[in-house]
Amino acid sequence: MSEPITKLPLLSKKNIKEVQAKVDQALAKIKAAYGFDSVELEADYIALFNDIMLNPKTMNKQQEPWKLVGGTAFQYVNGVARWGEMKFEKDDDYKEAIQDVVGKNPKLIITVLPTEEGFYCKSKLTEGSITLQIPKNKVGWNASDAGKDIESLL
Repeated sequence: MSEPITKLPLLSKKNIKEVQAKVDQALAKIKAAYGFDSVELEADYIALFNDIMLNPKTMNKQQEPWKLVGGTAFQYVNGVARWGEMKFEKDDDYKEAIQDVVGKNPKLIITVLPTEEGFYCKSKLTEGSITLQIPKNKVGWNASDAGKDIESLL
């Protein structure tokens, strides 16, 4: 990934509810603006970064037909936003690329990745997740735009 493009407040026990509210608000605005097909929210936002994010095979089983491909990606990780080119030839490449950025225990991550059917966006606080499935046919939409939109709303 590229160098951080901005710094945002770090997540802590004191501000977790505030950050959660900002993420929810940002995703609601993005859904309304772009007419996303679905937004899925899990109730609890406090757990370890899990296998769904680190293992595309697991993700694909649960999110068919949203298959992971290489390309432009955006990440907001532990208060730092990054975006750049990410290409993956095998599952381990993706796992290593994510771990290089976030380490073993990220507090907050939002990732936007291109897929065969559009873009797959998933955010993680240290538990729970938010998933956006973004159709390809949204004019002018790409992962960098998604990242900038999410970043501006946070």
